[in-house]
Amino acid sequence: MMYYLVAVMSIIHVDMSRDVYIFDYDFVSFDHCQYYHAVNEIKIDDFLVKTYNYSQDVHQIFCVDAESLTEWVDNHSHAARPGVAL
Repeated sequence: MMYYLVAVMSIIHVDMSRDVYIFDYDFVSFDHCQYYHAVNEIKIDDFLVKTYNYSQDVHQIFCVDAESLTEWVDNHSHAARPGVAL
């Protein structure tokens, strides 16, 4: 099963949503995804903060299986706002 790194940003919008960033990298196992995040945590956080123009911090980062992520995107894409997320 494939896994993806997904970041949830810190700001909560008026509609109670948060910005979500899904990385393009795919991992062959949950452990590989977690290891990649652990080794590159500072670089990942720096990239995300710069991507969001220093307006918010990283709240949490997850390793999510492809099936669950696809289901979540399918069910929430109607609520996506233009920008760097989704």
